[in-house]
Amino acid sequence: MENLVILGDNIVKTKKYLKKGSVHLLYTDPPWKTDKRWLNSDDEGTIGYYEDMFTTVEDYLEFIYDRVNLWKEYLVSNGHLVLHLHSKYSADIKVQVLDKIFSPNQYRGTIIWPCKRWTASTKNIFNNVHQDLLWYTNAVDYNYIYNEQRIPLEKPRKRNLVRDRKSMRDESGDVVYKTQVDTPVTDVWYDINPVPNKGGERVDYPTQKPLAIPDRLIKTLTNEGNIVFDPFMGSGTTLVAASNLNRKFIGMDNEETAFKKTKERLREEGIGFKTLNGEPINVKGIDELSDYEYQCLIVEKLKGIPGPKGSDDGIDGRNKNTNTSIAVTRGRITRQKVSQFEADSKREGFKNGIFVSPQKPTTTAKGLAAKMRMSGSFNLVLMLEEDVLGKYEPEVKLEINGFNVEVITSGFRNPIVNYAWFVNCDDDRIYIFKDMKYKVVKKEEKTGMMDFTGKLESGRVHHIKCVVSDSKGHAMPVEINHMF
Repeated sequence: MENLVILGDNIVKTKKYLKKGSVHLLYTDPPWKTDKRWLNSDDEGTIGYYEDMFTTVEDYLEFIYDRVNLWKEYLVSNGHLVLHLHSKYSADIKVQVLDKIFSPNQYRGTIIWPCKRWTASTKNIFNNVHQDLLWYTNAVDYNYIYNEQRIPLEKPRKRNLVRDRKSMRDESGDVVYKTQVDTPVTDVWYDINPVPNKGGERVDYPTQKPLAIPDRLIKTLTNEGNIVFDPFMGSGTTLVAASNLNRKFIGMDNEETAFKKTKERLREEGIGFKTLNGEPINVKGIDELSDYEYQCLIVEKLKGIPGPKGSDDGIDGRNKNTNTSIAVTRGRITRQKVSQFEADSKREGFKNGIFVSPQKPTTTAKGLAAKMRMSGSFNLVLMLEEDVLGKYEPEVKLEINGFNVEVITSGFRNPIVNYAWFVNCDDDRIYIFKDMKYKVVKKEEKTGMMDFTGKLESGRVHHIKCVVSDSKGHAMPVEINHMF
């Protein structure tokens, strides 16, 4: 199984991509109903992480119930579920959600994480300084994986050895002692510190949890090769921990910020993964990708692992399974670039290489690559971008809900800059933002949604047409006849 990073609604994507009875550990940090909008600002303005807002507590509990009730089917028979929650609602979730989906007999305990060492005073209540991790197993009995973890004692201590309730003694009659240096982990994880505000493992994500929490859970509740699932992956902390411990992972999030942050983090760590429903060509146009994002897109399509950002050598990715190095450039591949790539690849022990560009290579570059292959010195293949990404075939369709018409697009490699709407046109020509003699509802409406309420007569078939255009001038028409 490949490691997966998936963009989209975690109910829909679970049903589409996961196999029932395949997950050994589901650990996730879902929304907490903080009634906050977690935001971040950059040079381009405010960008969103996610909204943690629910109208009522009942709505929040229903949100959690619908997901856990589904995910239980995807656990192996002795799998585990651990929800990381704010203590304010953990009791409600335990009684009204988890005990109903599983059973009280499958509840294994609540792990307390003291997440704050100090806090400002709060009037008339004890200050909250901890979070709860509710742990359930799919097994009713105790037939599940549990690998005891131990932590060092602050100070070693001597303990007398006991047999038959009596202290053991040596041949001289002296009590036999053993020095204890560690102790089993309890359900209060006081030894794990919060993520620092700056530096360390901080990746600039507002609700990021320390790597040590999923690390301990994964070590305790799974074995190597098992599958770890985090359907609210955030910044990808669980996925990093799983990979570090030789487990497979599946991560999901419906926020593009989290999706992007997780991909960047995994790439920096050199962790291989496959993305679904969120390739950069569907999130933003290829022309908008930075050179590094473009390199990562090509490398991942070739089933390689991208190198870290800012690497100085000429190798942008590696596929160790096939002993292949990968180089990517937006410029033309020249003889000099081919020669340098060969040298860098041989220095690292690669026998095969793939060099990709959107432009055709020079004749001398093709000749040198052919010479390398014939001599057996280096098996180099030169490829065009379209050989990796496929031909440019964007798709457009219309979906109608009442008087609202929405344009659904996919496969655009360049950013979409315009939607031109036309009503009751019978001309087959492609309309590109010209005021034809036909009625134009909004000639340059830059949205993929149009509300025709009050504009169209009900009970009559209307011909709706929209032309979608990208920044490179590619225009895709889509039309439909519909009775409103």
